[in-house]
Amino acid sequence: MSHLIHPTDRRLRGQQEQLETDLAVALDLEAGLREVLTLAHHDDLVEDLSRTLDLDAGLLQIVPEARPVATESFLVTDLGTSATFVRSGRADEALLVHPGVEREILKRLSLRDRWELRNGMLRNGLQRALMAARILAADVAEEGAVPTYCPVPAGYASWPDWFKDNCDVFEMVAASAGDGLYAGIDYLYSIAGQVPKEDHSTLELQWDRRAARATTIAARARDMKHDAPRQALFRTFTITHHAVLLNMTELAEELATTIHGLNDFVGEDLRAAGLEKDHLDGLRWSARTKWPEDWKDEIDRDSVPIGDGIFEVRPGNTRIALA
Repeated sequence: MSHLIHPTDRRLRGQQEQLETDLAVALDLEAGLREVLTLAHHDDLVEDLSRTLDLDAGLLQIVPEARPVATESFLVTDLGTSATFVRSGRADEALLVHPGVEREILKRLSLRDRWELRNGMLRNGLQRALMAARILAADVAEEGAVPTYCPVPAGYASWPDWFKDNCDVFEMVAASAGDGLYAGIDYLYSIAGQVPKEDHSTLELQWDRRAARATTIAARARDMKHDAPRQALFRTFTITHHAVLLNMTELAEELATTIHGLNDFVGEDLRAAGLEKDHLDGLRWSARTKWPEDWKDEIDRDSVPIGDGIFEVRPGNTRIALA
């Protein structure tokens, strides 16, 4: 079972495997020399041909529509062999739980444990990971669509250029998501005797899977960055580009689900819980929620209605005083 392996051991094992892989690649001198000579030879040929041929015009004549076709083939784009992904490179549906299930499990924790869990996960990077993932995903096409073309973001000559420039952001999402999610898993272990084993296993599986998915997405983005010289001939939005961005969009939705569950204090009475006030951003509450007296002014000042009688703390906003 997943809960029998301590998250620290799992992270160290994953880091060791990644280091061994990277070292093997780095020490493959023959492959490295072959790649350098191939690229150099390619550049020489392109330079020679460009003196007499219009390559762009020629390619358009040969391949007049060099754009991905909106077919089911997109859905089987492979992003790797991680256990987080199935053949489609998308999340394994069998490992997912409905967002409401995760929220209900969190609701079953004591108020103090939920509060400590929330603060620890957000403080260790989960909120930062969500913000960065949403920025990256903003360039993907409309959700659910498989476009035959997606314009290159403003300021970039091609999608390979975009991936090359944003590779560090993909890495930051993976690192921040991993730190935040594993902080949550560590806290679950610290209160293991107070949490039903099934609830513990479900949360650990979901959070571990999301951390692994973020790492796999970052690895594919890094591969595309290193492959940029070869891809530079292709200026259109490819199936691989869209697969990485769609996976990032789905990851952002999953991180948001976890954060919303951690921030859900609708109808709760926090007055007697003896909680230490941390950052309140994102807390969701209703008129039935009871706050410690010294929290009320700040929550009142910074909350906005988001529908169905629910409010969310968003600093910089104002509304009427609490009753």
